Amino acid sequence: MNCRHCNTRVVTEPLDVAEYVAVRVFATANRMRITKKGKVFAAVRADELTIEGFLHGQATALSAVRLSKTAHVTGSVRAMTLAVEPGATLFGEVRVGPEAMAEIFDEARASESGA
Repeated sequence: MNCRHCNTRVVTEPLDVAEYVAVRVFATANRMRITKKGKVFAAVRADELTIEGFLHGQATALSAVRLSKTAHVTGSVRAMTLAVEPGATLFGEVRVGPEAMAEIFDEARASESGA
């Protein structure tokens, strides 16, 4: 599906990532799960994000980010809620709550208006 504003491709299906992925931005308008075998080097955006494997890059979720006990994340995390199981590793800045989400929506509006 393409965005009606900028005509860029928007992935709308849920994603399970069980492989090596290295791109600038890796996004879905649904849920994303990085499995234990997944190694992602990208800025990740999803409605809901579960990390069981490795992520090096910014993680942004409109609702929740969940880090399982096998997760290893290096980069900033922004979401409405964050759940971290004992044993998970997180190196980076964390912004959680309504104010973090307001920043995301403000950035999106600014990019749509070309500012």
